[in-house]
Amino acid sequence: RMEIGSIVTRHCPVQQRRLVLRKTAIWILFTVMCVAAPAMGADIQINAQFNASTGDSNFDAFLRHMNVAAGGKLNVFISDLSSTYNVPAKDVRFLLYEEKVQPADAFMILQLVRVTGKPIKNVVKHYHKHRGKGWGAVAYSFGIKPGTQKYIILTQNVPSVIWNYEVVELRGSRGSKGSKGSKGWHGSKGSKGSKGKKHKKDHHHKHGSKGK
Repeated sequence: RMEIGSIVTRHCPVQQRRLVLRKTAIWILFTVMCVAAPAMGADIQINAQFNASTGDSNFDAFLRHMNVAAGGKLNVFISDLSSTYNVPAKDVRFLLYEEKVQPADAFMILQLVRVTGKPIKNVVKHYHKHRGKGWGAVAYSFGIKPGTQKYIILTQNVPSVIWNYEVVELRGSRGSKGSKGSKGWHGSKGSKGSKGKKHKKDHHHKHGSKGK
């Protein structure tokens, strides 16, 4: 019984053998690069003074703490956002590395996608246009005003896995540099993620307390 590799080696012309070996080498290199990509990427500078300007000072404080904590374990944060909001991890990386958003901004983009049902691209467009005036202005561009049901969902219905990032940061975690993801935008329509637990405003007042 002869192995396929031996057949190729013994019976193929020299040029064909070289072509086979070259393709094999390219495939191995490609696989290694895919595995090593997260460790080879560019750095993200985490803004420790992140200012969301949502119109809710307590929620702003939560986002600031969460931004630093997420920066300390960015790959885990990317995975958490991906699973929580049911979007490909490569789309989350694209937000962070190509759209140049902070971790808390990426969370807010996906949170707004869930609340509005709009495609990610649409929300990102509004983000770049109105973010300079704060997240309150971004939400308002979708007709979401303070006090409305959608605004309450946006600012208080935070998934538990994301809420825990504030707790971690308040326990002493500090931000660090993340790794770069692959290029390309794959999100077309915003899909709804799993529902989070609704947190009352007093949780934002008492820093360090864990959401129920």
